[in-house]
Amino acid sequence: MFSKYKDIILGVVLLIITGIYYSGTFMELKFAMSDYGAAFVPRIYTGMAAIISILMIITGIWKIKTNQIDSKKNRLNKKNTKKVITVISILIGYVLLLPRLGFLIDTVLVLIVLINVLASEKTLKLKNVMLYSVIAGITINWLFVKVFYLRLPVGIIGF
Repeated sequence: MFSKYKDIILGVVLLIITGIYYSGTFMELKFAMSDYGAAFVPRIYTGMAAIISILMIITGIWKIKTNQIDSKKNRLNKKNTKKVITVISILIGYVLLLPRLGFLIDTVLVLIVLINVLASEKTLKLKNVMLYSVIAGITINWLFVKVFYLRLPVGIIGF
């Protein structure tokens, strides 16, 4: 019975958590030299999470109305479960290493590792993965520092 309503229940729970998280963004201080402040990015995240949770609810209702619930599909796949645990471990390591390595180095390394874990081996070319990771890391760093005027951990490289 739970599997029939799981998308709706998870969507509502995510929407509630998103609302609590959004209300917490009003406690952040605003930087003097920036119009955005520290709450800017978390509010973007809450907006995206709210959209995702609303889509989950709509999808769940649509699946129930069109009888597209398949209980055999909802079983856990061991391979995917291992990938989820690996990704969570990588993200925890990312947060722990961020002050020491700095944003740029840590982000590039984590992107390389995450893409290798999540991408299929047929489409994976290490040169392209490394290039994408370096470009993405530099772009995100530039965006936060130069556009949003937010400081990121510099770590061992100092820029």
